[in-house]
Amino acid sequence: MQSSHSKQFHKDGRSKNPLYSTWFAMIERCENPNKLHYDRYGGRGIKVCEEWHDFWNFVEWSDSVGGRPQGYTLDRIDNDGNYEPSNCRWADNHTQSNNKSSNTVIEYNGVSKTLSEWSEELSINLPTLSHRINRGWTVERAFTEKVSKNPHKNRCTKVLCLNLDGTVHKVYENFSSIPKEFSKPKVSNCCHGKRKTHKGFIWKYAEGD
Repeated sequence: MQSSHSKQFHKDGRSKNPLYSTWFAMIERCENPNKLHYDRYGGRGIKVCEEWHDFWNFVEWSDSVGGRPQGYTLDRIDNDGNYEPSNCRWADNHTQSNNKSSNTVIEYNGVSKTLSEWSEELSINLPTLSHRINRGWTVERAFTEKVSKNPHKNRCTKVLCLNLDGTVHKVYENFSSIPKEFSKPKVSNCCHGKRKTHKGFIWKYAEGD
């Protein structure tokens, strides 16, 4: 049996509009705690403005900026700001990549670029550079040290479990020694800069290992 919302969406034609899936996904990641990646949006206070809770207002905004070019997706100019007309645009993947909160602007040799742009110039993949910076490496070391060709190195690297104030709670000799009460994939994501904390702790690889 169709819900009243489904009947409404079908009746006013919004579900057949090419912008509907984008609008719906925006609402979901900001307002549905069960949605994947909610922690990156609603979980950290990102909201959808009241005006855009009306789908047709969202469509009107898109039309006012020339419509959505093929292959472009919705992007917030200020990555810490809300979904609202003054803070949104249609952008390609390259523009969005350079606008991520994880993509910090770094100065090196007098030149300031995003980590994504440095990655392209130095021919070092972005996850490696991000991982190095998040481990506390100096910019000089992160940008000049050769990439290790040993894919199993991190299995033997010491892991720091830090309190939220940055003080050391415990040092684990390697990933295998981390207790089962912690999720190793989530700890790994913290160490690689993909998460900020896990179970109330900050996790990092020990510098110099």
